[in-house]
Amino acid sequence: MATRSDTDLQGKVSGGVPAESLADDLLRTHGHVVGGEALYRLLGYGSADAFQQALRREGVGLPVFALPGRRGKFAMTRDVSAFLLRHRDQAIDHNQGGQTTT
Repeated sequence: MATRSDTDLQGKVSGGVPAESLADDLLRTHGHVVGGEALYRLLGYGSADAFQQALRREGVGLPVFALPGRRGKFAMTRDVSAFLLRHRDQAIDHNQGGQTTT
């Protein structure tokens, strides 16, 4: 979730995407906790192996955790949303004007 300092008066992050809209969409789709294929796809990994390798090497940039009695890794949906919006805004700032990187 975007903090007050991340948003302008209209509740949008600097890139113009309503911060709550993305968070709410992900929450409706995945619930409060997301894991498995949905998690690694949302974070841009092409496979579970690529995601696991990133976890082993440098982490994925947001809190990822295990749950007792469950296989795999999980993250809070709102953390995923905030992570995606933060990186999108950084790309926009870096490219000065909205050209996205590929």
